[in-house]
Amino acid sequence: MNTPRLLFCFLLIIFSNSSALAQDDLTKYVNRLKKSQTVRGEETAFMTAGSSFMYGWENYELKKYEEASWKFEDAMNKQSDNAFATYMYAISLIKQNDTYKTQKAQAFLQKAFNLNPSLKDCYNKEFPATAPKPADTLSPKNDSKDGLDAYIERMKYSKATGGEETRFLTPGNNIIGGIEYFEGGNYHSAQTQFELAVNADGQTGFSNYLLAISMIAQGKTNEAKPYLNKAFSLNPHLKNRYGTDADIAQKKHVAYRAKRDKETFGNIKPFTKTKETGGGVLIFGKYACTQTVYNGNYNAQAGAPTFSNIYKGNFELKADGTYRWLDNGETGRYNYNKQTGEIKWLSGYFATLKPQSSIFQPASTGSQITVNFSNSYRWECGCNKK
Repeated sequence: MNTPRLLFCFLLIIFSNSSALAQDDLTKYVNRLKKSQTVRGEETAFMTAGSSFMYGWENYELKKYEEASWKFEDAMNKQSDNAFATYMYAISLIKQNDTYKTQKAQAFLQKAFNLNPSLKDCYNKEFPATAPKPADTLSPKNDSKDGLDAYIERMKYSKATGGEETRFLTPGNNIIGGIEYFEGGNYHSAQTQFELAVNADGQTGFSNYLLAISMIAQGKTNEAKPYLNKAFSLNPHLKNRYGTDADIAQKKHVAYRAKRDKETFGNIKPFTKTKETGGGVLIFGKYACTQTVYNGNYNAQAGAPTFSNIYKGNFELKADGTYRWLDNGETGRYNYNKQTGEIKWLSGYFATLKPQSSIFQPASTGSQITVNFSNSYRWECGCNKK
């Protein structure tokens, strides 16, 4: 008898059994489906609950929780007694950090526990100390007199529960998309969504108001006026909160842009400023502008990031203190400081862009006006005269 060989086989069997016991039911189910995918088994065949579950699982592992919830819901609808699809649908809702989705998840979570009690252990491992504690009822919150906060909550509730008000290709769908951008401080994207909603159905004071605030946050006060007036005419109570909302939005916009610039250009060295020589005599004529943009690449040999130049347009600088953007564009006025070389745009195209500074500098081959928007973003406008 080969005792060492028998002992090895015995230990291997014990180890294999203990490993299997160590796996929870959810892990076993996922591994079973993965094996089915490998051998093209029936459990994960096209249009099956198992196939939908695995699509959901792939999105879940990528932390795409909303997409994961759609697939888990599909799997659950195809197989109503599937505890694992029901459980993962609930968890995907909770992971989205939305009050109403967390509330909605509770009924499905309880159903999953009833179908397979061992899933409670999975849940406690996922949320060890502070499991989400939803409110007793699933309903939108109450609101102040103007109704805007309640409207926003109602739209969130509709999205969380699959309501008609925010279904695909409705103005409400654009509104909830705009609200998400709005609350994150991305007012440019919020404006786009609110404009789509207003163009489709402009008869709500709230959509016009949110659009106006999004524009004002970006400094587009004149463009915002028609929408703001429409909002006030439809809901006069919004006037009471306008000042506070506009102030908060403008501050959030500045913070959002600073955060975005840091994330985009954080590892990029700021542009080296050309030594200013006092400006001198201003050169009049046509200036062609290019935008210097970090293109996402790094030149290892040069030890520096690489940039691309994108043509933005041209303007004609005139001796009478005016300039014209493009050949048939709008005319604006400017002031020039001969000692510092700084140009201040008083009106017109550049005034609406609100650059940090604009510096005129004579060059050996012509003249240049550098329009600085931040340490890492500028336009260089050149003229072949000197």
